[in-house]
Order: sequence, then C-alpha cells, then structure tokens
Amino acid sequence: MEQILMDNIDRYKDKLLESIVEVVNIPSIKGKSNLNAPFGENVKYALLKILEIAEGLGFKTKNLDNYIGYAQYGDGEDYIGVLGHLDVVDVGEG
Repeated sequence: MEQILMDNIDRYKDKLLESIVEVVNIPSIKGKSNLNAPFGENVKYALLKILEIAEGLGFKTKNLDNYIGYAQYGDGEDYIGVLGHLDVVDVGEG
C-alpha cells in the first residue's frame, strides 16, 4: 500500500501543488456563525473545497456538519487518514 501511495503522490504532484495554492488563497478566517457554517462561510468553503479535492484524488471523504471533515485512503484496518486544519487567525499586527 505504501508504494501505491507514493506512486499516486508522484503522479499527482502538479495537481497537489495547484490544489494547495487554491486552498491557501481562501480567506478561511473565522466568521459569523450560522446553522450551516458554524465557523463562518469562508471556513465552510475551505472545508468543502479540500474535501472536493480529496475526492478527486480518490480519497473517501466525510463532512461532519461543516464542523470538521476527513479524507481516508484504504479500507479495514489498513488505511491512511489525513489530519490538518484550514482556519486561520485574523490578519493583523503580530
């Protein structure tokens, strides 16, 4: 499974880099909470975008009420989970 993952990383390297740039450009600063966007619309958009990208790369994804999501590669006891965060603090001094 490790070799398959490495082959996919090599195959999708350019797409991965493009996707990172796309996600980093989303202003995922915590905003006004609402029923469908608990951390604001921009954070929700960043979550949906990264899950879309992960699905396009063959991961299984799960969105848990727009609070968190995850991407998983593999099944059963052998799988790889991807953990990270997309929200950032406000831009300003310091």
